[in-house]
Amino acid sequence: MVFCITLRREVLLIVCLIERQPMSSGEQAKRSEIEMLQQELVRLQAEQIAAQLIATRVGMTSLDSEQYKMRHFRIRVLTKRLAMLRQKTDRSQ
Repeated sequence: MVFCITLRREVLLIVCLIERQPMSSGEQAKRSEIEMLQQELVRLQAEQIAAQLIATRVGMTSLDSEQYKMRHFRIRVLTKRLAMLRQKTDRSQ
């Protein structure tokens, strides 16, 4: 069943309700991990933006620089992990 609601001329919201079997515990665990990774990525990206803004105003100490590099590395690792999990989740559906 598909419901279409026009909010404005340029905005169309489509909500699809699909009947399907409940997710297995493995699928639920993957979804949970995906959500956790997404939340951590958002937090780290916000910290990176804040660090960049501060650095443009007052500079960056060697400690700030090291923390920035560590966050950047962690963001790369999480992004790769998230892509792999999404790929596995898409395949299983």
